[in-house]
Amino acid sequence: MIARYDILACLLTPEHLTLWFRPIPMRWKLLVLASLAAALIGCALWCALTIGIFGSAAALARNDWLLLGSSVLPLSVAGVAGFFVYRHTARRRKTQAVVTVLLALLFTPLAYLAAWSLLPNKLYIPRAYEVRHAR
Repeated sequence: MIARYDILACLLTPEHLTLWFRPIPMRWKLLVLASLAAALIGCALWCALTIGIFGSAAALARNDWLLLGSSVLPLSVAGVAGFFVYRHTARRRKTQAVVTVLLALLFTPLAYLAAWSLLPNKLYIPRAYEVRHAR
C-alpha cells in the first residue's frame, strides 16, 4: 500500500519542505523607518503648502479638485519611499517596496491627525455641507 504513494513521499521529506517554505527575512526596521519618514515628510509638506498658499485647509477645501489634487504630494513621497526600499534590499524587493508604500499610506493620516491636534484652526477640513453653506 505504501508503494503506491512513494512518488509523493519523496516530495514531502523535511528537506523539500524547507526549500518550499523557507522564510526569507525582510528588513522590517528599514520598512518601518522609511514608512514613518515618508508619512512625516509627506504630511509636513502638505501642511506647509496648504498653510503657505491657502492660509488654512478650509480655504483649500472650497476647491474640491485642488483638495483632491493636493493628495498627490503624500502619495508621491510614499512612492519615493517604496523606491528607496526597493533599491536598498536584496531579496523580496517588490514585496518590501509595496509593504513600505502601504505602511506610509497608513501612517500619513495618523501624522495628519497629530498635526491637526497641534494646529486645529489651520488644518481643519470642514464637511461638504459646511463648505457649501459658507459660500
